[in-house]
Amino acid sequence: MAIQESNMALVMGATGMVGLSLVGALNKANSSSTLSSWKVYAVARRPKQSYFPATVHHYIECDALDELDTRRKLPQLADVTHVFWVALQAREKEEDNCKVYSLVLRNVLNVLLTHAPNLQHICLQTETKQYMGPIFDPVYGYKVRPHEAPFKEDSPRHQFPMFYYDLEDILIEFSNKKQGLLTWSLHRSSIYHWSFNYEHI
Repeated sequence: MAIQESNMALVMGATGMVGLSLVGALNKANSSSTLSSWKVYAVARRPKQSYFPATVHHYIECDALDELDTRRKLPQLADVTHVFWVALQAREKEEDNCKVYSLVLRNVLNVLLTHAPNLQHICLQTETKQYMGPIFDPVYGYKVRPHEAPFKEDSPRHQFPMFYYDLEDILIEFSNKKQGLLTWSLHRSSIYHWSFNYEHI
């Protein structure tokens, strides 16, 4: 049976540590014996690098912090079904992170909800701060106290600002706009590793 290309992935932050590996993994799925295959759109602020997987369907250089740039470049992704959010634009202060990341996510979702009618699911990856709080903030970092292990999904939020909370709230908001037709998941990685051997990503 021929493989049906029914999953259209948009990887936000495609040139980062996780994004680059994710693009490679989705491309590898296309060469396997599974019936599930992916067309991959890779989006990043940086120009496409020579080591980037050649099999990616389309690479888009876009500054999603810029609403006009986002509205100009992303409407072409009308067939996107899944978004993998691994973008990183870290600032020193957590309040700045909250503003920047929230704006970027809203800019992208506003375009997709208008131009991508088949959007089904958004995967949001977080990391250590999900458990530890804003430990790198020059003010809050000295005050925050990590949750006691083991960590649980229903553990209360830290009392300090943290952009992951803002992103979760935005996903809930946009999911409600789609009346349950748009789902989302949160992937709370604590540690991930990097490989410099791009040929094997």
